[in-house]
Amino acid sequence: MGLEITWLGHASVLIELDGARLLTDPLVRRRAGPLVRIAPPVDPANTRGIDAVVISHLHGDHMHLPSLRRIERLGPLVAPAGAARWLERHGQRDVHEVRAGDEVRVGAVQVLAVPAEHGDTRGHPFGPKAAPLGYVMRGSGSVHFAGDTDLFEHKLSSIFPSRDLEKITDVWSDQSLHNSDSAHAIRGKNLVGAGAA
Repeated sequence: MGLEITWLGHASVLIELDGARLLTDPLVRRRAGPLVRIAPPVDPANTRGIDAVVISHLHGDHMHLPSLRRIERLGPLVAPAGAARWLERHGQRDVHEVRAGDEVRVGAVQVLAVPAEHGDTRGHPFGPKAAPLGYVMRGSGSVHFAGDTDLFEHKLSSIFPSRDLEKITDVWSDQSLHNSDSAHAIRGKNLVGAGAA
């Protein structure tokens, strides 16, 4: 079974680990507000049979309702605490709210919510609010999905012993360091202390 990672564009990553198919921040449409897709179109096979979807934060290019409606989701939609009511009002079911430190089991994979640093709203004052998250998916291998996080003092080493950090594959969103210069980006990769995918 092992680990396979497929980038679908923006922060959408299909993580196949130990038989589980997990999809991060699905954005599979051509547009999301003013953003236009420049990545190749998403192969529909990559949106079918998804065991869980994980959402890092509430911005419209990461919690994109039209994309969520296109996903054939077999299991939970894992989202930051504060998002469930809004998601359910918009037709999403089996929403599991999590905070940093919470875990959700998806088949043989443990999904651990970890802190992230980014905006906490939907972009307008009356939308839902929720603290942004990253996720670590653990099975026979480990994957860290950082979402749109900026650099901050929390390190994965506070969660894992150093010997486990060497085994983590780090998946940074293409937007994670979108306001960064190259030195800032390199510092971010070094803070993680693991290889980058």
